[in-house]
Amino acid sequence: MLVVDIIAETVWLPGATWLECAQNKAPPPEISILLPTFCRFADGYFERAVASVLNQSLRNIELIIIDDASVDGTRDRIAQFMRDDPRISCLRHPRNVGLPAISEYEAYVKSRGKYIAFAFDDDEFLPESLERLLAHALALEADIIHGHVDIFASNIVTGEPFSLSQFGAAPTPQTHLVSHNFIANTSVMVSRSLIETIGFYDPNIAVTRNCDWDLWLRAAAQYRVHRMDVAMGKVSGPSRKESLGRTYGLEAYLSHEWTQLDRNQQLRPANFLNIDVQEIPESLCISSKMALIELHQNFRKKFWYQPRAIEIHSRCHADEFTGNSKNVPDGYVLIVVASFDASVILHFEHLQTKFRQRLRIIHAPTFQSVISEEMVGASAIVFVRLLFPHADWIENAKQLGIPHYYFLDDNFLELAKTPEFSEYLAAYTVSNVKKTLGSFSGVLLSTTALVDYFSAHSIHANLDLFPPIVKRPVLAASPEESVLARSAQPFTVLFFGGSHRIDAFKELVVPALLKLSEQIPTRLISVGADFADLSKRHARLTLVSLPADHSYDIVLRELMQYRVDVLAHPGVDNLNNEFKNLNVLINAYCLGAVPVLSKIKPYVQLPSDEYNYFAENASEWHTQLLRVLHGAVDAENDVKRSANASLLARLGTFIEKEYNGAKNEFVLQKMLNNESYAGLLNRDQRLRLAIFYAKCKTEEVESELSAARRLLAQVDINSNQAGVNALAPESSQIKVADKQIIATYISKGGALIGRMFATFGYTKLARGFTQRFTSESQYRSLPAAWTPLFHEADGLASRQLGLNPLFPSTDLSVGAFHDFLLPKALSTLTAIEFPIEVGVRAQGVIGIELVDGSNVIVLNQTQALPASANQVIVRFQFEPLDLVNRGEWRIRVFTRETLGQVKVPVYRVGGILEPGWVLLANYR
Repeated sequence: MLVVDIIAETVWLPGATWLECAQNKAPPPEISILLPTFCRFADGYFERAVASVLNQSLRNIELIIIDDASVDGTRDRIAQFMRDDPRISCLRHPRNVGLPAISEYEAYVKSRGKYIAFAFDDDEFLPESLERLLAHALALEADIIHGHVDIFASNIVTGEPFSLSQFGAAPTPQTHLVSHNFIANTSVMVSRSLIETIGFYDPNIAVTRNCDWDLWLRAAAQYRVHRMDVAMGKVSGPSRKESLGRTYGLEAYLSHEWTQLDRNQQLRPANFLNIDVQEIPESLCISSKMALIELHQNFRKKFWYQPRAIEIHSRCHADEFTGNSKNVPDGYVLIVVASFDASVILHFEHLQTKFRQRLRIIHAPTFQSVISEEMVGASAIVFVRLLFPHADWIENAKQLGIPHYYFLDDNFLELAKTPEFSEYLAAYTVSNVKKTLGSFSGVLLSTTALVDYFSAHSIHANLDLFPPIVKRPVLAASPEESVLARSAQPFTVLFFGGSHRIDAFKELVVPALLKLSEQIPTRLISVGADFADLSKRHARLTLVSLPADHSYDIVLRELMQYRVDVLAHPGVDNLNNEFKNLNVLINAYCLGAVPVLSKIKPYVQLPSDEYNYFAENASEWHTQLLRVLHGAVDAENDVKRSANASLLARLGTFIEKEYNGAKNEFVLQKMLNNESYAGLLNRDQRLRLAIFYAKCKTEEVESELSAARRLLAQVDINSNQAGVNALAPESSQIKVADKQIIATYISKGGALIGRMFATFGYTKLARGFTQRFTSESQYRSLPAAWTPLFHEADGLASRQLGLNPLFPSTDLSVGAFHDFLLPKALSTLTAIEFPIEVGVRAQGVIGIELVDGSNVIVLNQTQALPASANQVIVRFQFEPLDLVNRGEWRIRVFTRETLGQVKVPVYRVGGILEPGWVLLANYR
């Protein structure tokens, strides 16, 4: 059924202000708020939602209510609202449509505001929220901007209420939207120009439940998503049984596959009426089609519903496979990443749509608590770059019989031999990697040098080349024109490299830039690096700094507006260089910039001056910059192209040949043909296996708990038993206070019995239990979200404590609490910060207790778990606490009313997870 037919009978009831605006008697509103509703009059939510809009401090707004055929008095209440406030208009459906995206579209067409905000009938705005967010949007010229909300929800199983404070406030990179949604609908404001460019909410049944997330994804692909510290209000829908999230189904792989379809043109307002809300594209995987047919049944009583059927057939059989098939085999590949960096985007997100549909990328730390649930629908799994931190995922893949692959674009095995990376990559030895990859079906490597290395060391038998991919939509239309048109621009040099290149840039390129700026106006653009002091000291050198915490593609788009002359890419020679790919040439080609590089591998393997210019010292860098400057126009520019344009033309031919994605597509087609299709029967079998293994794990933990109970029962507190001496010779007996606390652990079902014993000094007791619960998931490099704890100007930084590499602990929600000792040198404590991992479905509160040497609880504080499922930092602030002469202080970290996993790092001693200092914490 087409949208135009569904809304044919909609009644439009304009408010007085709308009519005045239409007659040019009143200025257009600054913001249009769109509010769909259905039968929410009786419970009071709707009235509060409307009142929160009308009571905004920003008065020049309009509210358009879409009544989806309410029959509970909502219609009359809307009429009263319109009589009381001329800023309200209404669209009324004579029959219930049940598709919020259509209601929002109808309201958008009637709206007049430059910016659009969204409200549900169970949401409430804070009085100044829209005014504050609009001020930020105007100052930033933002097309999409969001604040944060407080979400009130209830446990889907028990019905118990809980809340998530400041959902959307965490500094989560917009690239993570591919993995999960961290932006609430009520917290967002978008420009009209954005909607006219990428389209509006998709009304298809496939994304009814998450059409807002789909819109954010399409926006994030082309726009910078601005996050502001603005409290927008509260969201109550998740606490209600009739909410959209609880009444409409969601199939994760269908949802992902749908979001990868190219629909922007179709979803633009001018074309929206011709959308078929029940369309089932042929390109969808079989299981997605079947899931979509099932979702259709939710709407079979709607007046617009039309029965649909699907034809099921295999599009690509293994015996037909040639690597050039028009269709992609059925099935999905799950891409598991620890971070969304350029490696992920260049190698996986730049695939053609038909292949990108088959790849679902998820952020592993976010989904740590639901590993099996996310895996069951995959035909194969690819673990990107990091290997050992994904131990839990790999183990689950092995248990469920899901083929898994490893992708690598750096030689960690050689980097582990360098002083800079020896600590973080110590586990990446040939023997360790070879052993770990024993269960893997294959290894994907980004360069032929890596393939040769893995082959020479017999690390794995099945190796495939999987190079980066140039994304054509971000390429400059004509490199020649972009170079020749720069005469009116300052000579522009770009630094777009990792932090490991900053020192080389300052040593080699900066002196050349300063010398050049004395001759001509020069501009330096840096991404993720701070060179602010240069522009202060050198007036003719202009500095433009861009943050590096956004999508690689978005940064490229923004860089194109500066019309870069030179992409400066200095570096130092190291063991990994020859194995690196040529991403820098892709960047240069996309920007129409001449690449100037250090004369090191892998660049020296290219023909000299064929695609780039080389420089080894500051003098040569200056010479090459001048060469590019003079190469823009030659002596016969009316007859020949400039030297720079000729170089870029050759570079383009090379890039389009080597990095067009054909090699990657061949590998993925082969992978999907070789592995089992994850259909209904396969998923059911995997779910049964997952339940079985979860039950086994529970029984194992219960066995450990029973053993601990028996051990305590056998200990005579008042006598010095030989058995106790043998187990804990450092202590003649288990103290009464310790026994009571240990018994509390056991009564509450704590699984970390070993750590519990270690906390109280019984190390041999600890060893017997702890060895069952050790973790192999080490953070060899610090997650980006935790780095602020390393950069505080005061306090006792963790590196001063001499900590070992980090490991995540077992789930905090399993035990009663976790103990950490405070440094004895501390005398006063006013705040505690520590990093945690929050699973995607984690809910509840996290808290701390400060306990003195006499086991007296001096302080107890709690706060809601961070709303964003990610690696985050939590902070507890309190009045100054005197620690002197109170014995050995401990911090207890605990969670309450928790669903999902919450982890706090601990450090490793002698092969056993031991409690220690509160890691990465600041003590003030």
